[in-house]
Amino acid sequence: MFHSEELTPEQEEELIQKLAKKIHNHGLDAAVIWFASTVKPLSHIGSQFGRAFIFPYLWLMGEETSLWGDRFFTTFYDKENYEKLMNVLEEMSEEDKNKKKVVEEMNKSPSKKNWRRLLPF
Repeated sequence: MFHSEELTPEQEEELIQKLAKKIHNHGLDAAVIWFASTVKPLSHIGSQFGRAFIFPYLWLMGEETSLWGDRFFTTFYDKENYEKLMNVLEEMSEEDKNKKKVVEEMNKSPSKKNWRRLLPF
């Protein structure tokens, strides 16, 4: 039932990046950062509860989902990976803010009003 494969740091990083992209695409950055910082002290307990109560039912959704669930529980057993996820999400949200600022600055029109907007200077 448990796959219990050891994950390399590259595989953990890849899983964290994929999860962060999915979270960011749905616009849940702030909520996940808040929730992850709240449950980080309980990461060991949560991971074990997930393995005991959720993981046995993941095989109903397919072998790939079951394997992904095992990797997920294994990855987030460590508190460091919560930190990595939060840092990646913070970086992504900062990049979005910077992109929005650049787009706003490019689209910003001069503040000339009324007939002054017709003058070339």
